[in-house]
Amino acid sequence: MRVPSAHRLRDTIAAATLPALMAMSSTPAHASAGGGSMPYSSWLQTLKASLQGEVAQIICIAIIVGSVGGWIASNQMEGLLQTLVRIGVGMGIILGTTALITSLSTSGALV
Repeated sequence: MRVPSAHRLRDTIAAATLPALMAMSSTPAHASAGGGSMPYSSWLQTLKASLQGEVAQIICIAIIVGSVGGWIASNQMEGLLQTLVRIGVGMGIILGTTALITSLSTSGALV
């Protein structure tokens, strides 16, 4: 049985204690404090509100009707146009579902 030399033991202890000492002596991150809003936050909130309102439901219904009409005539279309029609149907369904769920549910807990 081999007994570890003092040199190896010292290296092992140093490797184990160095990260622990560095973690204990670190200062808190300056970015962790709550700062102001980002410059694009207001624009994103406006976009979110636009995608969930009544206008979004009307636009989604129009997209779905137009895309389904294109899907019916898809045997006369080329591959790229067929793909775009399918994407239109999918996006209309996804955005319509989001708008429907938002209008049916309440936001937050009611106390």
